[in-house]
Amino acid sequence: MSAGASGYNDYSLFVWDLRTSSPIEEREKSSDILCAEVCEDDKNVFVGNSAQLVKHIELNSGPSEAMSPPHGDAVTCLTKYRGILVSGSKDKSMKYWDMRTRQLMHSHPDSHHNVITCMTSDEDFIYTGCKDNIVKAWQFKEISKDQIDEDQEDKENTSEKITLKIEDREEEFDKYKADVESYMLGHSAQINSICAMNDE
Repeated sequence: MSAGASGYNDYSLFVWDLRTSSPIEEREKSSDILCAEVCEDDKNVFVGNSAQLVKHIELNSGPSEAMSPPHGDAVTCLTKYRGILVSGSKDKSMKYWDMRTRQLMHSHPDSHHNVITCMTSDEDFIYTGCKDNIVKAWQFKEISKDQIDEDQEDKENTSEKITLKIEDREEEFDKYKADVESYMLGHSAQINSICAMNDE
């Protein structure tokens, strides 16, 4: 089966069999669904809603789960990138989620200067559009603790402060990083949609 999903202001989520154009299941009656992503296994769907939540829904009448922590405003867009779910929000932030565990991997506040309106991805980048007329291309990667400490050392001039900060996060540190690789300028108003295509 090849499945798709659509959400509506009546709070409903429809899952469709794309080969027959027929609905498979209707779910979710809690808040406006603003975006949806179907997993490759056609058994799980992620949705973003006006209640600031990213939710995981197991199809065939399975359970639904709100992923934590929520955004600070409505979740406007979702995309999949190398096995990771990425969410964008009216709060201008992006969050990166492990699709298997549904745990937050990394949060990037103020990813844009204005509301994030749309996003997509290809094999190399995550692309985001927003109300500030800019498209950004992002790379999300895992980094080692040594790299984090080197970055911190470049920013701090006092070795004592560096030592304290390294000791404070001996057990826990953010091992993921999201960087803007390029900006695409040219629009004169809000960007409403965006898509990307992988090379054949």
